[in-house]
Amino acid sequence: MLPILLSFNGWTVYSYPFLVGISWGVGYHYFRERKFLNESLLLFFSLFVVSWLGAKLAYLITAPVMNIASSPNFWLGGGFVFYGGLLSSLVFLILLLVFEKIHLTDITLMIEPLLIGHAIGRLGCFLAGCCYGSIIDFLPRDLLHLGHRHPVQLYEGFGLIMIVSLLRKFPAKLIAKYLISYGLLRFILEFFRGDEDRGYWVYFSPSQWISLFLVISGGYLLLKDWVIKKVK
Repeated sequence: MLPILLSFNGWTVYSYPFLVGISWGVGYHYFRERKFLNESLLLFFSLFVVSWLGAKLAYLITAPVMNIASSPNFWLGGGFVFYGGLLSSLVFLILLLVFEKIHLTDITLMIEPLLIGHAIGRLGCFLAGCCYGSIIDFLPRDLLHLGHRHPVQLYEGFGLIMIVSLLRKFPAKLIAKYLISYGLLRFILEFFRGDEDRGYWVYFSPSQWISLFLVISGGYLLLKDWVIKKVK
């Protein structure tokens, strides 16, 4: 772990907020590159606020009260749940889609920067020591006492980059494929998570239930398109 990247003259650069900032910078760069978004940077900052609040609210629901009480500045400090930010952003984008403020293509073009930014953020989690993995129980007995854990944050970051590569090769139905691929990745990785204070809801963690919902939703979208093509 490396929670502090740099410290000098009373200034401290923490790895987690630094890398999260870079992840949002990547998203901003993509927004600037897309001509259809150059006139609507308000959408980017709206998504930033909505996802931030969603990630914080989800943390309030799933995290122990003691963790929240110990945070001196909860709303501006650490303590996020990715799925909270993702789901709140999806609801926000769907509302914009319904009221014809954006097009489905706009949402599709956001998937790649989302994946890359998410991967960078997971590197920040690894350096900060949050979202950590379970103890590796197949190590030799003389090493178990050292508390070696699965670097599940790096597993996820690598998996996200793999998803980016696959979606670039098979760009059709990006939204459905993202929901299925990330849902499956996250569902599996949750078995290797070690921060058990998140709790479990009937055998699975909250994130696993959300992952199943994403997989089913993505499968529905693919099946729906397939049925429509068959009928035509």
